[in-house]
Amino acid sequence: YVGQTVSGRREGLGILQFAEGPAFQGEWKEDVPCGAGVERYTDGTKYSGFFLEGMRDGLGIFTLPNKICYLGCWKGGK
Repeated sequence: YVGQTVSGRREGLGILQFAEGPAFQGEWKEDVPCGAGVERYTDGTKYSGFFLEGMRDGLGIFTLPNKICYLGCWKGGK
């Protein structure tokens, strides 16, 4: 993780990159994604949009590796 912290917890803007897995770049609150952000996966899948308590929540664009996009409103990660 590279970014802002408060009392050792992710808070504010930051990037979390796993060695062989997904990455998240965006806003953090109380150690979880909250606000605007981008989630990227190793297969090329990407979600750009809003998060609440670590889950996709609000307006977002989900892009598949073949560049097909889904625009919609997420609630609780779905």
